Parts: sequence; C-alpha cells; structure tokens
Amino acid sequence: MDAQPKVSVIIPVYNIEAYLLEAVKSIMNQSLKEIEIIIVNDGSTDGCASIIEDLASKDSRIISLSQKNSGPSIARNNGLSHATGKYVYFMDSDDRLRSDALSMCYEMCKKKDLDFVFFEADIIDNHSWVIDYHFRALAEDTIYNGYDLFNDLLDSKQLKVPVWLYFIRKQYLSDNKIEFYPHIIHEDELFTVLLFLSAKCVQYIHQNLYNRRIRDDSIMTKYISLRNVEGYFTVFDELRKYSGTLAISKKLTIRRYITITLNAFLYNARVMSVKDKARTLKLILFGGWLEYASLKVLARFIL
Repeated sequence: MDAQPKVSVIIPVYNIEAYLLEAVKSIMNQSLKEIEIIIVNDGSTDGCASIIEDLASKDSRIISLSQKNSGPSIARNNGLSHATGKYVYFMDSDDRLRSDALSMCYEMCKKKDLDFVFFEADIIDNHSWVIDYHFRALAEDTIYNGYDLFNDLLDSKQLKVPVWLYFIRKQYLSDNKIEFYPHIIHEDELFTVLLFLSAKCVQYIHQNLYNRRIRDDSIMTKYISLRNVEGYFTVFDELRKYSGTLAISKKLTIRRYITITLNAFLYNARVMSVKDKARTLKLILFGGWLEYASLKVLARFIL
C-alpha cells in the first residue's frame, strides 16, 4: 500500500480459528477500501496462523504480526506500534463489523475533527447472557466534551467500556499516551476511561455497527476468579495514580467511577468461593479500597 491508509484496523488473535475468517472478512469487505488490517497472532496453537497467512496472500492490505502468547493488551499495543493510519479501530477476532461502519466513522471524524466516535452493537446469536450495548437519550448530532460525557454516562449507568465500540484518532492516543495495560483482563476498563477524560470532541452514532459474539469459553464469560479481582484492582490502582496530578473535579470523577465499578463487581462476585472471597477482602483492606465499598454490598459479598 503506497498511500497512507485512512484507518488501521488492529485484530489480536488467539486460538479462534472457527470464527477468524468471518471476522477478518467483515473488515476486508468494508466499503472504505483505504485501510490496513493489522492481525497480531498472539501465539495461537490452533489453525489461526495458516488462516492469517492465506488471507494475507490474497489481500495486500493485511499486515501479519506474530508474538509469543502475551495477552490481548500487548497484542493490541504491538499492532498500534505498527499502525500508520490516521484513525485506529480495535476489532475482536470472533465478531463482525457492518460493512459501512469504517466509512461512516471515518467521514464523521474527518468532517468534525473528532477525537473519537462511538456506536452501538448487537449480539450475534440468542444467548442467556443479557448485555446492553445500546445508549439511550444521547443526541446523535451533538459534539460532546469527553469528560462531561463520561460523567453523564456514569449518571445514567450507560458507560460501555468494550474498545470495539470506539473509533479513535491515532494522534489523540499518542498525544495522551493512551495504550493498553499489559497482562491483565478488564484492560478495556482502564483504556476507555482514559479515552474519555482528555477528549475535547466526541460524537455518537445511534446505529448498531458491530455484531458481538458471546462464547461460553471466552475469557470474559468464564467463572469469576482472582484473575478478575487482580485485573480490576490494577485498573483502580492505575486510575488512582493517574488522578494524582488532575484537578479536584476529575479526581472526584475517577473516585466515583472506582466506587461504582468496585461495588458492581463485588455484587456480581458474591458467587466466588470462600477462599477467593477472603483473598479479595485482603486486597480491599490492604489496598486502601475499603472506603470505596458500600457496607451493604460488602455484607452481601461476604455472606
């Protein structure tokens, strides 16, 4: 590809051969053709490598990268370090993107000089999981300040952290040193919060542009474990450090986000084993998080 691509699509891949072809083809078939597709094979042990090799041989826009298994954060950062597009989009390797999504996002961002734009998603198949990827009462023709919008989304309980809902100006990420924290799950929780806090121009597309696949064997649908706990507390630690140099209003916003997220997690984690609950309580006590926890939620978590 000689001309600079308009968009760099970054796809981390790990042992997902059953769905990989469908996911990548949904990017290859985008109506916006001036893109690069950076596929990062994160040490897959199934047939993903051969699928990627075959796709790359048929489409010169595909850039194939390989690394030892290090997790999606490092895979995404690896892809981002190779991205040359003006905008970046992080795609998951088992989902689908609507064919006009990149074109729609690109034209909106370019026309209005946005830091990022976000949209809605639907679940691919009927599933017992009930997840809401839709936003209510947001004006589609309004350009928002990211910090103000973040507070509004917290107020209305509508904040969505999956990174595949966001189409981002690459220079905005560089200027604010935003990347994915390595070796944890719930990395989107940190990335997306940071994305909002410094943004000056943000817009919303009231359309389902993404099809999300919910798999029983995925990282995010497995039983709640200490790895989830460690991921959340790492996010909280990083946000607390980040807030150290911020104005008091932003400190309070981050504190509110941590409080809401911690209590929601504790409520859902009440199914954990007694042993894991004890370890979680130890992290809360010695990490200085007790003041963020609701006594009512904490009691339900313990009992």
